[in-house]
Amino acid sequence: MASIPLGRRTPGPAGLRGRAAGLHDVMARPWGWALLGAVLAGFLAYGSIHPVAKSRAARIGYLESVLKCPSCDGISIAQSNGPQAAALRASVSRWVGEGWSDARVEQAVVARYGPAELLRPTSPVVWIVPLAALGVAAGALAVVLVRRRGGGGAGAVAAEDEALVASALGRDGRSG
Repeated sequence: MASIPLGRRTPGPAGLRGRAAGLHDVMARPWGWALLGAVLAGFLAYGSIHPVAKSRAARIGYLESVLKCPSCDGISIAQSNGPQAAALRASVSRWVGEGWSDARVEQAVVARYGPAELLRPTSPVVWIVPLAALGVAAGALAVVLVRRRGGGGAGAVAAEDEALVASALGRDGRSG
């Protein structure tokens, strides 16, 4: 079995060749994980900006779930059996059938009953705060990992350690 000289890296785990070894090398570095995270975030952003077209029934179901029953306490018109909820469900179905957009239906309900009738948050703060907290947590994790690694990198050897190894090898009678 051939020995590998100290200080040399192998191209990857045993059995990996070509592209697989290259991928392993990329993912072994912190920037590789950052690149993977950026790609995944891009796909998630694209998927949320360009949603799949919904059927008429799906749109009605969504609208009924985000519109609050005017005469009920904090439940949607889909969950309520009250007369106002039934009338609003019929109006939503009619408006969607006439080709109204979801935003237009929501605007009509807000104009009629007020902004409290939407069960989903309208303020961007509700979406920004969790993302900012996630960013702070990721940054803190990165700082901890860099400090744990030792700051000098994986290949850095302290002079004291080198002297200790040299003296141990000198006493055994072995040399480089």
